[in-house]
Amino acid sequence: IWRTAGQISAILLIHGEFAGTWRYQMSGRKLAFYLTTNQHLLKHQKQAIEHVFYKFSKLMAKEIKTITYDRI
Repeated sequence: IWRTAGQISAILLIHGEFAGTWRYQMSGRKLAFYLTTNQHLLKHQKQAIEHVFYKFSKLMAKEIKTITYDRI
């Protein structure tokens, strides 16, 4: 998925189906995650997403600052 500025956004798949895109922004030792979804996410889906972001942040040796959900 290409954004206007030309960056490629990561896609979010739920049960193999497209559910949205996500990106992150680094600021010092913190990561801010931004998700844009095309559907309502259930609590357990958000927990699974946040668990993956937690593992990603550890891999990058960063801390999670925020996780922002937006629905189109």
